[in-house]
This record gives sequence, C-alpha cells and structure tokens, in this order.
Amino acid sequence: MAKKFNCPRPVVEKYIESLSLKSPISESHTSRLVLKVPTIFLTLILFFLTFLTYSNSLRYGFVWDDIIQITENPLVKDVSLKGMTQIFKQPVGVIKGKDYTSYSYRPVQTLSFNLDHRLWGNNPAGYHFMNIMLQCLTAIFLFILLLKLLNDREIAFWASAFFAIHPVQIAAVTYISGRAEILASLFMIGAFYAFYKSLASETQKRAVYLVISSSTFFLSLLTKELSVVLPLVFVAYYFIYRRQKNYKISWIHFAGVFIVLAVYIAVRLRSLGALGQGAIGQVPLGDRILGALLVIPYYARLLFLPFGLHMAWQFPRADLSLLNSIVVLGALLVILLVVFAWLSKKSTCILFGWCWFFIFMVPVLNIFVLLNGPMAEHWLYNACIGLFIVMVSLLLGYASKNLFVQKIAEPLLGIFLIYFTLTTWHSSEIWKDEISLYKNILKYSQHDPNIFNNLGAVYTKKGMLNEAEENFKKALELDPNHKNALSNLRTLERQRLGETANEN
Repeated sequence: MAKKFNCPRPVVEKYIESLSLKSPISESHTSRLVLKVPTIFLTLILFFLTFLTYSNSLRYGFVWDDIIQITENPLVKDVSLKGMTQIFKQPVGVIKGKDYTSYSYRPVQTLSFNLDHRLWGNNPAGYHFMNIMLQCLTAIFLFILLLKLLNDREIAFWASAFFAIHPVQIAAVTYISGRAEILASLFMIGAFYAFYKSLASETQKRAVYLVISSSTFFLSLLTKELSVVLPLVFVAYYFIYRRQKNYKISWIHFAGVFIVLAVYIAVRLRSLGALGQGAIGQVPLGDRILGALLVIPYYARLLFLPFGLHMAWQFPRADLSLLNSIVVLGALLVILLVVFAWLSKKSTCILFGWCWFFIFMVPVLNIFVLLNGPMAEHWLYNACIGLFIVMVSLLLGYASKNLFVQKIAEPLLGIFLIYFTLTTWHSSEIWKDEISLYKNILKYSQHDPNIFNNLGAVYTKKGMLNEAEENFKKALELDPNHKNALSNLRTLERQRLGETANEN
C-alpha cells in the first residue's frame, strides 16, 4: 500500500491504526453496566428485584374471587383422583349451590391451588409466596427467551425487568386468583423457546422441540384463554427474522399447534358448552369499536403513569361517542401506533416488539371477543412485554447515534425502574384485605352494585352492621332487583331482630 500511494510506510501504518480505533460512542456503549455484568448476575438481579417488589403481599389475606376459587372451593381441598378429574370438567370457581357464573376454563390454575392447599392449607401467605415465585420465574425465563430471540442483552434485561415489576402486574401477582396470567405466560414463554429452538435444529431434534412446544402451549391454553394467540407470535417472529437468521419452516412446525387447538376447543366445548362469554353479535360492532377506542388512552396512561389502579373499570354508556374527546384521542393513538410500527419495519427488534404488543392487545379490547368488563389492568400483562421491547430498543438505538443520550440512557432506565418498583410496592397495599380493596374501587367507580354488596358482606362478617346496611342499600339504589343485596339485607335485619330478642 505504501508503494502504491507513494507514502512512507510509518505514515500508512499510523493511518491503518487510526482506523482500528473505536469511536467515543462505541467506547461509551461498552461502558454500560448491563453489558459488563455476567448473565447469571443479571438473572439474580431479576429474581431479587421481583421478589422484593411483591414481598409485602406475603402478609395479605384472601380477597374477592379468592374466596370462591380457593377457600370455599371443595375441588381445591380434594386430593382424590375423582376430585382432580372433576377440575377438568367444569369452569373455574363454579361450586354447587353457589350463585356464581364463570366462562373461564382454567383447570391448571385450579390444580395449582390444589397443590398450594396441600402445602400451606388455608394460610394465604403460602399462596402469595407461590405467586411471587412464579412471577420471578416468568421474568427470568422471559429474559432468557429474549436473549435468544433478539441477541441483545440490554434490551432483553430491561424489557424483562420492566415486565417483572410494572404496577399493572399487581392484579396478576398480588391477587392470588390472578395467577392464571402468570402461569399462562410462563407456559407460553416455554412454548416459544422450544419453537425457536426447532427453527435452528436438525430434523431429529426439531421434532422433540416441536413436541415440547405443543405440549407447553396446551398447558397455557388450559391456564388462560388468551394463550390462543401465541401461534400468531410464532408466525410474526419467523417472517421478521427469517432472512436475518436464514430460517426455513415447513407445515410440521404448525401441525402440533393446530392439533392442540382442536383438542382444546373440543375439551372446552364439552366442559362449558360454549367457546366464549356470550354472542359477540349482542353488542353492535360500532359500539365495540368505540369501546376499544375509549379504553386505549386509559391503557396508555396506565403504562406510563400508573396511578389510580383499581379492579372494576366502568364507563357510562354515554361515553361511547365520537364526540367524546377520549374516544378521539384513542383513534389518534391507534393511528400513531400503526404509523410508528410501519416506520419501524426496518428494525427487526422494534417491529417484533410491535407485533407482540398488537397480537396480545387486540383480543382484550372487546372487539372480537366479549370479556367480563370494558378493561382491566392485568389484561396488559403480556401485551406490555412488546411495548417494553419497543421503548427500550428506541432509546438504546438513539443512544448509539448520540453520545449524550448514551451517557444518560442507562441511568434513565434505572430511574424508571425504581419509580415503577416503588409505585408497585405502594399501590399493592390496597390488596391487603377486602375492605381496602373495595373502598379503593369505590374511589373511582360508584356505579357497580356488586362492589357495594361485596363490601356490605365483609362488614357483616366483621359485625359492623350499620356499615353493612348502608352498603347493601347503596347496591339496591343502583339495582333494586340485585338478588344478593336483597338477600343480604334481609339476613342482616333478621340478625338484628335476633340480637334484640336476646337482649330482651
């Protein structure tokens, strides 16, 4: 080269050496803590961060559906083969003689409660401990999965950490009956990991991984209905990464999935007699779309400013209007999300994150499937993973081009993580007992007679009869024909008459 360009050899060598020097940006990149910490330590950080965040729930009791699904559920206490078999023959929480309707088929969740009862009896601390441990495992397995899928330690760690401790997860982790979300996600992550391994494996090993993937997918379906969308995530990942990773796919990759879906539908129909909660045609399509647009801004706010958390989101019928500014804002957010997703198509990581988010988000918007409410915080449990992948990828991607952003990126992520952790710790206090839970709901929603009736029933158990009567009457003001409130009020009056007679 020195002869060709007629330059002294030392000059050429110095020039070549200068080309090998790293830029300030790349030096800054390698100085970031997450890249220096060994993977095993990042895993331990995830475990302890998650456990500590939810550890205050170890002193909480059973609340709301925990009563019907656990403490009063004979199937949870039945260890006989007949009892275990019965779990697979009926909806979750349905007990003979109890006025409780359920369209949820979740036998694996009930089996987990059965195991809890063998270990802890009726001690709620044991059930809460199990929920926390399952959340720790799910966060760790998500980290391992994202490491493989995305080939980026920073994105994998930060997305998994935000998923683990974000306040919208409280209703899934701190609420014992919310365990279906955690278990289903754990099984889905296992199924996805096995599917990923099948893409890059030899024919012999591929079959083994596909059997594992189909089996864990079936377990996720028996835990939570939302798992049915997981094959769409498989498809999205394959088409986004097929060129980059030279994947080849055939019908055998999805044969097991379709067989599992067919078996699940057959089992569900036999046990419930229906696939869903109600005929989707009962609600006009226009109302369903308006309802979805109405809740989207609230979901967005919960993800970034998670305050005002509660378990019974309700909206007046009058809010379903294009004249409602919240609905208009929802429509604008949808347009922006679609545009951002389209503009991100060149970034495989960000595009995959958007696909994950949309695939898990759309089913909980009440457009194609009717759910038991307009919205719920724990319905973001799986969808938020995709959004965290997108947000972290965008920040770190911009940081790779800007030295100042690189310097503040990791501290900024750390600040958000601390903020969400402290918010989760503080907000979970509302779950410590039923009075706290129902009072918190009534701060935000005064239109649900069931909440007033439930609070009245708790007051009755505690002997606070005046407070109980007040809440039963409020329930009847909202619904004069509310059967449980009428029955509870009559029982309360008889109880008072009995006490008066005893005094005389």
